[in-house]
Amino acid sequence: MPVTPDLKFIYVPIKEEGDHWYLMVISLLDEKLYQFDSNLNDDQVEPRQEIMKSLALKLSDMVTFGHYLKGDIPERKDFMNSDVKEARGRDFGLWVLQWLSMKEKFNPILSGILNEQYIRTSVVVDLLLGVFNDYKYEFQKKSDESWATL
Repeated sequence: MPVTPDLKFIYVPIKEEGDHWYLMVISLLDEKLYQFDSNLNDDQVEPRQEIMKSLALKLSDMVTFGHYLKGDIPERKDFMNSDVKEARGRDFGLWVLQWLSMKEKFNPILSGILNEQYIRTSVVVDLLLGVFNDYKYEFQKKSDESWATL
């Protein structure tokens, strides 16, 4: 893994037995864990959070070892005693997309209203204009032509 001196968040998808996935986001600067889980019952909170804390502790060891000490994370974080901020709901794909699109403007407040249409449209535009889209320039050209007719 290359040196990432500005590493602030680590996104960790976690799969349980069966088909259930949930997402842990590790905030290295404020030592918090965020849990996005569409199927979190009260009896599952503690076991899942223990798994998350153990994984976070190991990842903290990785990013604070050796050459990573030169970055903004000068010391190992004790995630076993960290708070876990839960978010429950059914549209976590949208929450995750919103988080990823925020980049440096991230705000760890988990409440709020998501504008699903805006998020979906933004994702489509990002994919269409992305560096890995072979049709990016064709799309841009046709889009410019279309705007010119308005």
